[in-house]
Amino acid sequence: MNKRPMHLTIFSVIQFAIAISFPIQIMVLYQYGPDSAAQIFSKLTYLNWIVMFLCTAVGIMSFLGENKIYFLLPISLIAMFTNNFYVSKYSEFYNDTHFYMGNILFLVAHSLLLGKEALSVLKNPEMRWWRHAQRLMLETPVIIKDQLGKMAYAESFNISQSGIFIKDNISKEQDFYFSKDNMYELNLPMGSVFNQLSLKACIVRTTGGTGEYPPGWGMRFDKLQLSSKIKLSLFMLTKNLRK
Repeated sequence: MNKRPMHLTIFSVIQFAIAISFPIQIMVLYQYGPDSAAQIFSKLTYLNWIVMFLCTAVGIMSFLGENKIYFLLPISLIAMFTNNFYVSKYSEFYNDTHFYMGNILFLVAHSLLLGKEALSVLKNPEMRWWRHAQRLMLETPVIIKDQLGKMAYAESFNISQSGIFIKDNISKEQDFYFSKDNMYELNLPMGSVFNQLSLKACIVRTTGGTGEYPPGWGMRFDKLQLSSKIKLSLFMLTKNLRK
């Protein structure tokens, strides 16, 4: 989907608000001003810091649509419940009612992640189209090699840091066919400096031609190493400057 699900955005805002609420609560309860940062932070317990960190991390993951959020959620819930328990037992400002209400509201907020769109994005990272890097419109030769070593000569339509679109102009004489289950090696000419850029990629979509897109295949680069990312950035920069 082209837009981030609203439930993920709202959940992120709630998590960030909870993280910020700890020092704000101390300011209100002890009547500290904004210029009393040292006193405010000295009142935060280790458990407060842990909850603040976890809420911030969960908020960022939710905003990005990262499915790794499922590993942090149980830890975040346990940390929050533990913090609320100790606060209700030993703080002069809170009681058991605050403990139950705080935990219930925190759980209700997590129901936002159960929305249809939010669940779809978290379970299928490839649906996070809003995160896709900006594409450079570029028609350049591409040599494609399959897992059996068979090669075909094609041409790109555009390219980004995350993938490339290959036009369906492979001649029938080459007898080359794509499969979504296979990984392919793509070789792009870079000139005399690097000779060629070699990248692993797999097919994520096939189109018969829609809008400005011609018939072809959208391919996602697989686990780019740092050296490949640098070469790809150089390749795109060079091609862009030549336009």
